[in-house]
Amino acid sequence: MNEVDEHGFAIRPNKTQQKQALAETRALVIQLIDLSETEQQQLHLTDQTLEALRQAGGMKADSARKRLIKHIIKLLQGQVLEGVKHYFAARDARQQQLNHAFHQLEELRDRMIESGDPVLQEYLDAHTNADRQQLRQALRNARKERDTGKPAGAGKKLFRLLREEVTVT
Repeated sequence: MNEVDEHGFAIRPNKTQQKQALAETRALVIQLIDLSETEQQQLHLTDQTLEALRQAGGMKADSARKRLIKHIIKLLQGQVLEGVKHYFAARDARQQQLNHAFHQLEELRDRMIESGDPVLQEYLDAHTNADRQQLRQALRNARKERDTGKPAGAGKKLFRLLREEVTVT
């Protein structure tokens, strides 16, 4: 029987909240479809859900895929999705960290090209295992490219050297 408030009116679910929850679940399902099978299996979903996700992954975006997505949403309604949401949040946080590190390396490279030896020396002091000769040569070539207006081949090489050093340490 329906619950009743203090005025005797039936308490029904808020349709807006229901639609928002359904839209969130749909977006989650689309993200799940895009995952690899090994990632999907790590999320501890039911076998029926995993099979439906595998089928949806091989389909084009048409009405059959939309029906299958609705079916997956129904399969997920009884399951706790906090683990899945946590997985995507952690994955997004890792990607943001990688992007941030990438941008910091770009800024370091640009500062090295602009300022030259002082910034390079700071870097070499912080990274004692870095190949000094290779970095100095790449920096010299990048500065020469900048001064002559050539394409940034040496600048890219300098960036690769910096990135390799950061991933090693």
